Amino acid sequence: MVEVQAAVSRWITEQKQVADAVVVEAHRTLEMDKENVSQLQDELDAIDTAQDALQHQAAEERQRTEKLRHDLDQLAMQESNLPPEQQRLQSQLEQQQALVEQRERACERLLHSKNLKLDELQKGSKLYSARLGLAFEQMGGERLRLIFTDLDQHAPSRQFSFHVFVDGNDKYHIEQCNPAVPALDQLLDALNEANNFSSFVRAMRKEFKKMC
Repeated sequence: MVEVQAAVSRWITEQKQVADAVVVEAHRTLEMDKENVSQLQDELDAIDTAQDALQHQAAEERQRTEKLRHDLDQLAMQESNLPPEQQRLQSQLEQQQALVEQRERACERLLHSKNLKLDELQKGSKLYSARLGLAFEQMGGERLRLIFTDLDQHAPSRQFSFHVFVDGNDKYHIEQCNPAVPALDQLLDALNEANNFSSFVRAMRKEFKKMC
């Protein structure tokens, strides 16, 4: 009888130890999930900031377009009030109308292109973070910093990074590449030609990996 009680006691102790271990592991997993959620939220905040900057730029372009339209209205009034000036004003009006249409088309193309690039960054941020050890950090002047880790097996936390931004002509630029990548100019030319940002990020990761 004593042996049975001892066996039952041991079994209960073992089951309690197993349960305690499961609870500890569950707490550890929960903390890791919280950290991942926080990191993804930071990346989404950076993307939202970039989108706000893009919308601000589009608003400024619309203001310039509205000013041109106002100038057109003024020219139309002058044309109706000054018959002898009709031919000159008509020519000037047509030129202004053509300029407005040209600027509107350019604004639409620029906005569409930047929206596509922003969508690409949004779709790729989680994939990059999970598979490439990549994080995004919004910098000043509409610049985005990309930070790679887990490349150097001897120092997994070592950071490899660069800044990227798009100018008014819809052209990519890279700054503060650390460490320097010898093939950066060729990769940047390929990026501006093909407009494939995902491919460029993977190529930069390979170049950084070679330095480990």
